[in-house]
Amino acid sequence: EGRDPKDLITFAPGELTSGAFLVQQRDEIKIMHGVMKLTHMCAQDGLRGLSEAAMLEQDDTLSHELLTKILKAGYSRLPVYHENKHNIRGFILTKKLIVVSPEE
Repeated sequence: EGRDPKDLITFAPGELTSGAFLVQQRDEIKIMHGVMKLTHMCAQDGLRGLSEAAMLEQDDTLSHELLTKILKAGYSRLPVYHENKHNIRGFILTKKLIVVSPEE
């Protein structure tokens, strides 16, 4: 049985590699790529100096500007220090700051 050419679905060049047909990687594959990348890294590759680290002073007031700065830093945890950055007193989970109002 032959097919009538007008019954065939055809795609223009590039249509199968864009939009809804774009190939998406599964989360498991993305995780494995990350693991493989980590196996070829040294600890030093993931470190940054204290002068470059996003940190909070223990006595900082949580103002609107500081909360914006914390958000823009993009980290889930920030070290908290007292007087100098070598004196780390603990860490703050930034997601806990979602309930903080800078006006209070």
